[in-house]
Amino acid sequence: SHQLHFHGAWHHKQLLCGREALTTLLPWPIVGHQQENQHTALKHSASSTSEKWLSLAGRFVSSSCSKRKASSSYVNKSGSSTCPCYLPNTAFRTCDGGLRLAQHLQPGDRIMSTQGAEVVVHEAKKLGHQKQRLVELVTNQGSFKVGEGHRIRTDDSVGIKKACELEVGDMVYIGDRVKPLTKVREYCERTVLMEVSFRPDSAVESFLIPDWGMHTFGDPVEEPRGLPLLHIARNTTEGELLAARPERYED
Repeated sequence: SHQLHFHGAWHHKQLLCGREALTTLLPWPIVGHQQENQHTALKHSASSTSEKWLSLAGRFVSSSCSKRKASSSYVNKSGSSTCPCYLPNTAFRTCDGGLRLAQHLQPGDRIMSTQGAEVVVHEAKKLGHQKQRLVELVTNQGSFKVGEGHRIRTDDSVGIKKACELEVGDMVYIGDRVKPLTKVREYCERTVLMEVSFRPDSAVESFLIPDWGMHTFGDPVEEPRGLPLLHIARNTTEGELLAARPERYED
């Protein structure tokens, strides 16, 4: 191998081959080897920088999650910071067959329990519109959303679990059936919540009513046949009939 070098004038020098050439002291650098070393150094530097950024990002996310969890100002009477609350438009069955929304409940209102007995609303309190930690519980028969600390009836030895403690596969009651949870999603949302308590402390069936409904019509009304005048008369007031009466009749 040979190399030309210009230092005031061109010089020609025969180079050694293999590792011996790399370790030999020459008056000029071996360009290929130097570039390879620089590329390797840059690669290690980039890798080290990426690892540092990933580490910092992980610490930032962890810190953000901790701050988010600590941001809730809710504390109930038992000292718990997890809200056992209902979302607006959560409906309850009343003993007369009607429905009552959570935001309309008042102390003394009577709701039907899942056993068919009557329970009385002991307290109903509205929490301000702010960021809340909620849980969506999904089964193949529907889904339900509540505050993360809400107590849910389960079909196991415990019998009751908080929404944030439930996992996929846990058995919960939907109507008169027991269904496994297919999805459990925890999330944050700015909303109003309703804190409601009942006496006695029995399970009640609750479900969410959508904010909007579809516009529909009932079955069409059939127009009467053969009696058009009678149909008109039924929908005409006495005053309208008197006003239409002629002043005199002619044969």
